[in-house]
Amino acid sequence: MSKEIIVERGTKTVYREGSKIIKQFKAGYPKSAVVKEAFNHALAEESGLNVPALLEVKNTGEGWALVIEAVEGKTMAQLMAEQPENLEWSSLSKFRATSIATPASRWGGSRIS
Repeated sequence: MSKEIIVERGTKTVYREGSKIIKQFKAGYPKSAVVKEAFNHALAEESGLNVPALLEVKNTGEGWALVIEAVEGKTMAQLMAEQPENLEWSSLSKFRATSIATPASRWGGSRIS
């Protein structure tokens, strides 16, 4: 199965592998920070927010990784760019949009395809 890189940052690479999103942290990135992120994601799931499921936390040999359900749909960044009138602030320049934002449909928003 091929890896489709979504974004690369200084501390991690996010890629899609089939029906999963892998957030691979660089070697040396603190395990406690990865576990804390996984814990926060689990809290969001348990609170009833419609977020992609956290499937796994694992050590890949290249560092720690979070495995998350891949969800189709527009990202929050795309929706914000298309509908700036729905933002609480007046300028998108205050928002650093990325292409890996969680699809709005997972947060109860309408799916726009």
